[in-house]
Amino acid sequence: MRNMISREVIDATALATGAFTLGGAAVGVAGVTANQVVHSRQERAARSEARQEQRDDRRRQVLIDFEEALTVYVRTVWRIHYADFVAATASGVWGRPPRTPEVDLELSECSRRARQLSEWIVDDALRERFGELDRNASAGLRRLASEAAALRFEVRMSTLFRATDDRLGQVLRPLL
Repeated sequence: MRNMISREVIDATALATGAFTLGGAAVGVAGVTANQVVHSRQERAARSEARQEQRDDRRRQVLIDFEEALTVYVRTVWRIHYADFVAATASGVWGRPPRTPEVDLELSECSRRARQLSEWIVDDALRERFGELDRNASAGLRRLASEAAALRFEVRMSTLFRATDDRLGQVLRPLL
């Protein structure tokens, strides 16, 4: 009888130990799997955050580059308009005074750069405001009909530039 009891006790102990071992293994596997899931989620969140930071960096850089290009473009427009205005006032002949190819090339290059960067801007309102400013600049520099038209062009350009610059500041401020 003694052998039977000890076998039953040993068997029960072995069975219980095996069950705990299997249970422990299941818990261990579940723990490893849970850790992998948590770690995987943390990695995905970190990658997602890094991608968002990269997108914000690109947006910020495009806006900063656009701001510089816009400034160069508007200064060039003002300089050309002023030269056209002075020439028309001095000669008394309104219209589009002849320009050197260098001036036309400079205007073409700075307007191309500003237009290109404006296409990369995510904000529709900013793109629309710049588009209106660009159309006004292009139309105004083609021809000066009169002194009054030249002054209206100046007022309109100032208004459009302020609106564009204000919107640019609103879009750029949260990214800085």
